[in-house]
Amino acid sequence: MTHAATEITDAAAHAEFVASLTDNAPVETPPPVVGVHPANPLSYLKAVVAVLLAALSVAYVALNDGVITPQEWIEIVTAGLTSGAAVYGIPNVASK
Repeated sequence: MTHAATEITDAAAHAEFVASLTDNAPVETPPPVVGVHPANPLSYLKAVVAVLLAALSVAYVALNDGVITPQEWIEIVTAGLTSGAAVYGIPNVASK
């Protein structure tokens, strides 16, 4: 069943009708994501490695006397979190 107000029999009228329904403006694509993309777990790998290397380096120095004191644990955690945050915060640069 057709409605008299929307019935189109002419091809030119049909094209005009379709053009009126669509916006002919170009579709803007979002800018590419630079840096860490949350969908890829490997994108966090650099930050995780930085945390481990910094924490293990400070722990190695702290073990010179054979005991890790509470102050040295704070230094280990602080070194790991600081280096991990620094690496995580710097975006990856796409190669050209």
